[in-house]
Amino acid sequence: MKFLLLLLVIAVFVLMLKPKLRAPGHGSARKASPRSTEVVVECAHCGVHLPDAEAIRGARGQVYCCEAHRMAAEGSR
Repeated sequence: MKFLLLLLVIAVFVLMLKPKLRAPGHGSARKASPRSTEVVVECAHCGVHLPDAEAIRGARGQVYCCEAHRMAAEGSR
């Protein structure tokens, strides 16, 4: 009888710890979160690649990485 009581206490203890072991950051059974894709464009002046959301558009639709490159490219014409 003493053995069954000890076994029951151990089982309850393990069941209480089980949710804590599944916390994020523990174990390798985590699902990978889907990553969103982002459009990358090239600066018409220097050729650097940057996200489309950060790009500056020129008068004719060209893409630039900064205002200085837009002004340099459009001012040279």
